[in-house]
Amino acid sequence: MSSKVFNMALLFSLITYVMFFYMNLWIKIYREILLISTIQKPDFRNFSATGFAAALKPTIFDGANYKRWRAKMILWLMTMNVYHVTLGKPVGPLTSNEDSAFEAADNLFRGAVISVLGENLVDAYMHLSTG
Repeated sequence: MSSKVFNMALLFSLITYVMFFYMNLWIKIYREILLISTIQKPDFRNFSATGFAAALKPTIFDGANYKRWRAKMILWLMTMNVYHVTLGKPVGPLTSNEDSAFEAADNLFRGAVISVLGENLVDAYMHLSTG
């Protein structure tokens, strides 16, 4: 009888030892898995004003939702630093650098506006000059 109890106790201690061994092994493996999965890859995306302006570009205007489109358009033109062209050419004598900078901004402004107009509106605004 005592050998039966001894065998049962030995079997119980063996099962307990194996259970703790596998539980300890699982905890160690799980801890390593958590460390591996949290390693972050470097972010190589560079933030640029050009990319930001491209993200703000409004949808093509087809005549609907003018107020919303206008607000988006103003924000987009401000981001591209050409909204000042809406005020017209500066008054007074301009140096050649200032004049060429205004002409470049004006061309960019007109191109930007025309690029977001619908096909039915482009022809009406294509021939407009500065101002």
